[in-house]
Amino acid sequence: MRLLYLVTSATVLLALANPASATVVDPLDDFLSTYTGPLNDDVDILSGDVAFDGTSYFLTSTMNGAIGTTTGSIFVWGSIEAAARRV
Repeated sequence: MRLLYLVTSATVLLALANPASATVVDPLDDFLSTYTGPLNDDVDILSGDVAFDGTSYFLTSTMNGAIGTTTGSIFVWGSIEAAARRV
């Protein structure tokens, strides 16, 4: 879960930069204590990468197990657009 936040942050930063790439590695079986879903391998991300070639984003990830093995689960990439503002 923390990895999703980090990859999302990297995506936003790359949107402001020249062609680039960022990879985040996440420890095995480090589910958040607030996560109440199944602790299965297919929902445990091990690494994520976002690359920007100046036009397109390329998102990849490595999961701890085959995606789709948890009944009722879905696999989604998301991003958050952020703008700097004065407080």
